[in-house]
Amino acid sequence: MRSPGGGRRRNILHEGGRTRPGARPDGLTPLVRQVGYGRALEICVTARNIVAAEALSLGLAHSVVPVNDLESETRAMAHTLLQADTAAAREVKQLVQSAEVVHVEHQRQLEAAAQTRLLRARSATADGSDRGF
Repeated sequence: MRSPGGGRRRNILHEGGRTRPGARPDGLTPLVRQVGYGRALEICVTARNIVAAEALSLGLAHSVVPVNDLESETRAMAHTLLQADTAAAREVKQLVQSAEVVHVEHQRQLEAAAQTRLLRARSATADGSDRGF
């Protein structure tokens, strides 16, 4: 990330600024769920910078890499993501999103249905038929 003043790269996930309610495109709910009410309130009201190491410890980032390795690490992650089965990735994304808001028994049903869809699709492409189970 480039700093507003100097143009040099810095190790900052969030650069503080004026406190603005609703400034996040996805709202504050994901932040509060991740870091808790007190920490989210402190981060938002103070509008302070969050450095990479803190973002990692708060669970706001999944990894921290040196700036010089950022491009190669980004390419490696993109390559890994592109290797995933598209249908499976789509199903997993929906399941992960619903896991937070759906009752556990309903979530199990959703997961079983997703597995059935994926197995049927795999079976159909493996032998050229669409016979189901």
